[in-house]
Amino acid sequence: MKFYDKNKKQFVEFGDSFIEQYAKAYYYPENGKIDQPLIKRLSRCSQYSEREIDSLLESGIKNEEDVIHILAWKIGKIAHKTCSEKKPFSYSSDWADLENYDKWACHSSAIRLRKNQFPIKEIAEYVLSNLNHWEEDIEQNNWFGVLEDLNKAKREKGWKGLGTVYCITLLYFISMGKYPIFDQFADKALDVISQNKEEFPNTDDQKYEPIPSDLPTKDKKKMEEFKERYDRYCKKIETLKSQLSDRYRDPQNRDLDRALWVYGHIKCAEDVR
Repeated sequence: MKFYDKNKKQFVEFGDSFIEQYAKAYYYPENGKIDQPLIKRLSRCSQYSEREIDSLLESGIKNEEDVIHILAWKIGKIAHKTCSEKKPFSYSSDWADLENYDKWACHSSAIRLRKNQFPIKEIAEYVLSNLNHWEEDIEQNNWFGVLEDLNKAKREKGWKGLGTVYCITLLYFISMGKYPIFDQFADKALDVISQNKEEFPNTDDQKYEPIPSDLPTKDKKKMEEFKERYDRYCKKIETLKSQLSDRYRDPQNRDLDRALWVYGHIKCAEDVR
């Protein structure tokens, strides 16, 4: 398996050097510094907002605003280039009303997500009202019960835009890292690394099979396939963690996740600067 650094030098074995190389490439430089990204055209993230996200993972969800931050971050509505130490969450222009959550909450219950109204306030309130019994589900390893509840609420309340990936994101924070976040780029990278392949077999979107946007609760066979797929994804992550030093094995350390996300964007060696 060949991994590359920014000088196109290879380091062969998966390990801490892989994490250090690619997790660092996940960020924009601080204090307005300019650099060239490791991966061409890669949209990177602010260290300021990422610190807040890490803090949320460690402390757990405490209020509705935490849920807002988590969903905005995962959906891609954080304007990372304009985030700062004093303002770690700066939102994209179409979500600008979230800059002041208290004021926004008094006047609006939904914002735009693609072509639909996204009822983010209602979703946040629902998450808060169910936290206690979800934490009990997680203690009993009933992670699927959390997703079922979210999917049922989505169907009954007519929520648009809350897909399975976003529900897994909420599960990740509710479980404080016990159940990993899902990302297609990390999934592609996991496939390559875990099978020790030289190339990405699934970078073609037509070949890559995304997880269903709606939880297949009404189809027993598809439901079991989904459970098995997510379980395999979790096991691949644990296998990689076993090859890393202790600090990267902590379920609340996101450096492996960041590194996989970056590496999953690579189409070929020429994409590395």
